[in-house]
Amino acid sequence: LARPRATRLNEIVINRIAPFVETRVAKIIKNRPILSVDPFDTTDHGQQKAAKLSSDLLKYLWEKLDMDDTVETLSLHMHITGSVFLKVSWDPLAGDTIEEIVESKDRDIFIDPETGKFKTNKISMGEIDVSVRSAFNIIPDPSAKRIEDCDWIIERNFKSTLDAKEAYPEIAESLESGFGRHAEMTQMEKFIARLGSSIFSGALPASNRSRGDGNFDVVLVKEFWLRPNIFYPEGMKATVVGDMLARVQTLPYYDGDNPIIFPYVKFDEKKNPFGFWGGTT
Repeated sequence: LARPRATRLNEIVINRIAPFVETRVAKIIKNRPILSVDPFDTTDHGQQKAAKLSSDLLKYLWEKLDMDDTVETLSLHMHITGSVFLKVSWDPLAGDTIEEIVESKDRDIFIDPETGKFKTNKISMGEIDVSVRSAFNIIPDPSAKRIEDCDWIIERNFKSTLDAKEAYPEIAESLESGFGRHAEMTQMEKFIARLGSSIFSGALPASNRSRGDGNFDVVLVKEFWLRPNIFYPEGMKATVVGDMLARVQTLPYYDGDNPIIFPYVKFDEKKNPFGFWGGTT
């Protein structure tokens, strides 16, 4: 007898990769890291107190930033794409807020006629931001095999227009007038958007709109990080929102007197001695 031709009604799809990846991730995140700071001189009482305070601070930040979930997401990306990045930066719009009394240039104070109170502005105190960047977010220097060897790195990410206006007030009016309200996506990004896969959530924005046309009420934000050189001795960070240059500045983060050139830590499942990107099992 002839074997019946398979149709979509009797096809069965078995994902044999997912259980393997889930098992690998579970083994990685099974043992949680122990955060502690040891004093250089164990006989120095001041160093002992400073070490204990530092350890408590690390534990507080780990819980506050929900690092357990971040590590799980990072591990999942690493086992699927081979390489993943952890970005550590400062978010000036996050954290607690304080109120500042509004004053004119002549230091005149304004009264709100409705409440009878001083007019105030809310100012954010800022907060540490630790986020995962997938291999689809990062464009490295093509001549480098390690992140330490890169002369420059580009981060390609999406922001909602509301977040972009708040983060880059220099171009808020342009965004308000409709500039860049539909970010141009690559063919790969449109394909992933139609799939709606959560694994690429770091590369694509969430949206309530139809995923079929690949249009989102977002802007594409590109950050260009440049290592210090003879032309830019303090390095450079340039931010492009849509097709508009939003901000150019020197490297914003320092470790003591030394600038932090790239705020990324790269994780590979398997090291690749011949190229930048890691391999997967």
